[in-house]
Amino acid sequence: MPGYYNDVAMAVIYGGDGNIYAAGILCEYGYEDYVVISLTSAGSERWAYIRDISSWDTARDLVWGADGNIYVTGWSRGPGGSLDFRVVGLRPNGAEKWVYTYAQSNGDDRGSFIAYGLDHNLYVAGYTKPGGSGSDLIVISVDTLGQQRWIHTYNGPGNGDDYAIPVAAGPDGCVYVAGEATGSGSMKDMLVMSLTSSGNQNWLSLFNGPGNRDDEVYALACASTGGLYAAGYSTGTSTGKDLAVMSLTGSGDTTWSYRYNGTGNGNDAGYSLVMDSDSVLYVAAVSHGLDTTDILMVSLETGAGVQETREDELVTMNRLPTIIRRVLYLPQASSVMRGASSVMLDITGRKVMELKPGANDVRHLAPGVYFVREAQAQAQAQVVWKVVMAE
Repeated sequence: MPGYYNDVAMAVIYGGDGNIYAAGILCEYGYEDYVVISLTSAGSERWAYIRDISSWDTARDLVWGADGNIYVTGWSRGPGGSLDFRVVGLRPNGAEKWVYTYAQSNGDDRGSFIAYGLDHNLYVAGYTKPGGSGSDLIVISVDTLGQQRWIHTYNGPGNGDDYAIPVAAGPDGCVYVAGEATGSGSMKDMLVMSLTSSGNQNWLSLFNGPGNRDDEVYALACASTGGLYAAGYSTGTSTGKDLAVMSLTGSGDTTWSYRYNGTGNGNDAGYSLVMDSDSVLYVAAVSHGLDTTDILMVSLETGAGVQETREDELVTMNRLPTIIRRVLYLPQASSVMRGASSVMLDITGRKVMELKPGANDVRHLAPGVYFVREAQAQAQAQVVWKVVMAE
């Protein structure tokens, strides 16, 4: 905007009134202001809302409400110097309705993403830093009058830094949150959590990649059928950070996963995820080439997404069957199977049966290609290998 510099747009949405709304920061002489700008669909400016609360104010995300208003989240520097969690309600003409502030910890509190639920309440995700356990994931529900309904926090098993990044209101009335959690001996793990609209946890899923290092979710999308999809990155054993996409059921079970390692064998990650229906996903990502950093777009059919674990990432494969007839035998002494739970999937990623160490009767399954997915209990890593069911 005129008179400002280093201005950044952090999020943009298309409103139900046919106008465009963008949120971000305006910076002047080192001071950042909270800003929301509205444009017509032809690009003409309608209004700009600027709030100078402190020396560091950031509007990070916004959502159009079914009530016709705009709701924005972000943070501002509080009187004590730490950052405070903010939610602002705006009318379609840019007039401020209310401001909600959460500043109950001794450290920084940030609102990162916001969703508008089917129950006409707001769900805001971010992190809080209470002290003693690093940053904790936080989800706050606020009604459309700016009144706090409930707060849900989560401290991961490693008692380190945990962050909520995307949040989505599902068609089932549940709230889905994703991000990262510090694992116990596994650094950062991908996190997906389901909450009731009252703030109670339905389930929590943590995923540690084959490299046993950092893994994180940046984007989340809900399907009308009740499942959900998460995109981000997962560290491989020798591939750096790989683009990772996962499909989960409404109860938190993984149905399939997809990995992509760029040509430069560097760091790749998915940052945005959209669906055109319940059958096709589009992922916007960054990928490292041999000498370049590239924009990457990936299209995935949601019904066919089982990715077999690379041979160089498997613990051992020399004792595991690949062609079977009537019985699938999983060695009890296998280091892959020890302390693990396993399932068999069809080629669409649908679970067809639970497996156990030893003999598994598979005579009820039709001949064809299947996948065995094993989740190691200690490291929470997943190993997937293909088996062919012979007649």
